[in-house]
Amino acid sequence: MIGRQFKCCSQCQQSKPLTAFYRNAGTRDGRAGKCKECKQVYNATYYRDKNDPKKEPASPRPRWKMCIRRKRKRRPEQFPLHIRNPDGRTRICRACFADIMKPTRSTGKQHRTKDLA
Repeated sequence: MIGRQFKCCSQCQQSKPLTAFYRNAGTRDGRAGKCKECKQVYNATYYRDKNDPKKEPASPRPRWKMCIRRKRKRRPEQFPLHIRNPDGRTRICRACFADIMKPTRSTGKQHRTKDLA
């Protein structure tokens, strides 16, 4: 093999042979940044903390969301997805959005208004 035979672990800062690192095709040298030992310790603490029964559960999703156009309460599934909003949904429900996007009778063209989410 041409090139380096050793690499410095980003976690423990020790120089170790390349065989002490997991393979990672996304890196320049084809090996992970942390050595296998450090990665195993990290994984153990991550999954232990993740599955900790003392940890408070995540807050439940809201059962209702208010459409800003007609001020109606709707279920969150009735709002199109929108990744820029904090809850991941638009502020206008699908029904109101369809009304906005309907073609006008006189011209046949779709019109857009400023109240789009």
